[in-house]
Amino acid sequence: MSDSVRTMAVNMAYDSPWLAQGVNNYEFKMYGFIPSEQRQSFEYIVNSKFLLTLAETGLVGLTALVCLLVVTSCRAFNLAKRGLPLGTGLLCSMIVVVLDMNVESYEAGSLLLNSWILIAIVAALWSSEEATPSAVSL
Repeated sequence: MSDSVRTMAVNMAYDSPWLAQGVNNYEFKMYGFIPSEQRQSFEYIVNSKFLLTLAETGLVGLTALVCLLVVTSCRAFNLAKRGLPLGTGLLCSMIVVVLDMNVESYEAGSLLLNSWILIAIVAALWSSEEATPSAVSL
């Protein structure tokens, strides 16, 4: 990712730190934040979901996204620790989702859908009786 794209995203968030530019407004407002040292005549959307979230929804949105990912990952880790075999798979899937958010624009509909399905599965297993320590047989 070029430094100018990262700088543009950070500048958008800096302009309005709490709520930033608004959901799905990055493409419309990015031209007003292109750094002066920009050498190319075209610009890409920032390819990090975390920076895109920061630019569009500010610190509030970024904090919510990080909390969602941390809570889901911790619960998947605890499911794996309880001996539920699916917990390990869910934890590995969460790691891949977080890593992918750092290098992709997260525009792919299937990845977005799979992320929400993964979060829903972890939440469902977390509250199920099969995932409790007394139900797990060693």
